Amino acid sequence: DVDGAMIDNCAASGSWLDGLKLRRMARNVTILGGRYNNNGVSGAGDGIDVYAGGGRLSIIGAEFCGNDGAGMTIKTGDLQQSDPSDYGYVQDICLTDVRCNENTGMGIYLTVSDPTDLAEPLVNMVTINGGMAIGNGEGTGVVTSGDGVYVNARNVSVHGFLSRNNRRHGFAVASRAMNTVFSGCMAVANSQALAGG
Repeated sequence: DVDGAMIDNCAASGSWLDGLKLRRMARNVTILGGRYNNNGVSGAGDGIDVYAGGGRLSIIGAEFCGNDGAGMTIKTGDLQQSDPSDYGYVQDICLTDVRCNENTGMGIYLTVSDPTDLAEPLVNMVTINGGMAIGNGEGTGVVTSGDGVYVNARNVSVHGFLSRNNRRHGFAVASRAMNTVFSGCMAVANSQALAGG
């Protein structure tokens, strides 16, 4: 229930779960720089997890690398179904020059909590300007993870983003995604770990 927060050049490392988590109506949040690396020592945790909050979130020049989950997970879930007035919607996200490298899971993961529940609302209005996702999912035996950017959201624009050497896809768009645009992006040498065994 915060409206207006600035997280300026902070760091989180070695956290049991997520390095940074936004939830329950966290609105108008700006993250400038900083490093959210090597989190999820429990076996599951992201550099940042934005869930059931995060309306008008801006992240500029931050690093989310080496986490045991995804670099960035931005998702909605059953809380928006059961109590949208208390939890709000995850929407109006702007990511600028973020680095999501060498995470066990996805680089950037735009999703819902339960992909089989078609009633969960999608994350809405995401813009990604520049940045990179390199080497995600490498060396894990998990073949369902390791995309550079995974989009299961609506109204997503990705501009000038580099996705390289990820275990699965450079860019993946799910069947529920709507109005997704990529421009000036590069996908280089992805999926080679799977192809090579």
